[in-house]
Amino acid sequence: MPSPLRHNLRCSVIDGTCYMVMYGLAETFFPLFVLELYGAEVASGLIATVPLLVASVLQLAAPVLVQRMRSYKSAIVVCAAMQALACPLLAVVAFVGYSPLWLTFVLASMYHAGAIMGSPPWTALMSILVPAPIRANFFARRLRTLQIGAVVAVIMGAALLDAAPRMIDGVAALAWGLEGWRAHPTLPVFGVLFVLAGVARTVSTVYLVRHVEPVDAVSRHTVLTARQLVERMRHGGRWRLIGVIVLFWACAMVGSPYWAAYVRGVAGLSFLEWAGLIVLWLLGRAVAVSVVGEAVSRYGRRKLLIGAALFMAPIPALWALSVEPVWLAVAQLLAGMSIAVWDLSTFLVTMETFDEQERTSLLSKYGLLQWSAGTAGSFVGGAVLDAGGKGRLAFIGVFLLSSVLRLLAAMVLARTHRSGYPERTN
Repeated sequence: MPSPLRHNLRCSVIDGTCYMVMYGLAETFFPLFVLELYGAEVASGLIATVPLLVASVLQLAAPVLVQRMRSYKSAIVVCAAMQALACPLLAVVAFVGYSPLWLTFVLASMYHAGAIMGSPPWTALMSILVPAPIRANFFARRLRTLQIGAVVAVIMGAALLDAAPRMIDGVAALAWGLEGWRAHPTLPVFGVLFVLAGVARTVSTVYLVRHVEPVDAVSRHTVLTARQLVERMRHGGRWRLIGVIVLFWACAMVGSPYWAAYVRGVAGLSFLEWAGLIVLWLLGRAVAVSVVGEAVSRYGRRKLLIGAALFMAPIPALWALSVEPVWLAVAQLLAGMSIAVWDLSTFLVTMETFDEQERTSLLSKYGLLQWSAGTAGSFVGGAVLDAGGKGRLAFIGVFLLSSVLRLLAAMVLARTHRSGYPERTN
């Protein structure tokens, strides 16, 4: 019989892989779905940030949910089930072929709430289940495995979307009342993808249930008041560090949400070509995480975090240089590598910055700050894009602005005092 540690690690890998299949089939395609349904470039960018902001507000209830259920695992399962339900509801919108924009954003918010509300208790639970000495290497290896699920899902989804006109012609010829699908043949295919995403998240939820949680896991769980949160913010270099991380994320989201509309509308890439760029982005992540665990041990969290910020800074400018598929492919590979290093380094820093008993409460507030800043950044990018007429020059302006702001934020991050970087091992 496997040890509880080995069992939990295995369940975590399977849960995460199924989650990434859902991500590849649903979340990855949200901007293209909105672009197809409404023909709105700015809305296709804001779908990547506004629902996340709404979800991060709902996330404030996560610590209370943990406290009421007296279990990190139970709270995570409830949130995962919410996300599994959101996918088929989005499928209904796709099959019908119409929805008010606000309703689509509400359903996307429900989808993201399932992930974001579950993130603080999941992080708190993983910090208990995964011992500190193996944490960096385990999550690096886990992330590599997760990329495989995402790659397979993205390629399958793009292939189905690319074949949509031929598929719908055949279906509409046999079924009465489906002629309307001919005008927008990709919409029912989006519906199929969302249904499959819901199935994948359901399997993921089953493996979340199978985790073995210590009986006293939430014994020291604390829900912070607003006054206590302000006190934490006022004292300690670690909180200054969190503030700079949030600032950098705002600068990053000035340009990133509009990449999908750029490669589809300006570069004119097909679904399969677009999927190829997403796969390269995921492969870049996989390549980076294969070495980042060792890099944490060798260079420390501070240098890794600063290096990740500097690495991410020029990426939007690379998108702006050319719409040639080969150039975009190189830029996406580098983008995937940079975001992988950033994600893992910020994950480790935030996990170890917050005390265990306050971790869920603090992470929920951190998530709200992060996505408030990210949404503000996306509105800045959307305003620039709208003012520029939504042509190629407007996209170039948005991407160059994002790169400049990222570089400035990275410089601030580099000047953040060393005391803000936790080096604890437990």
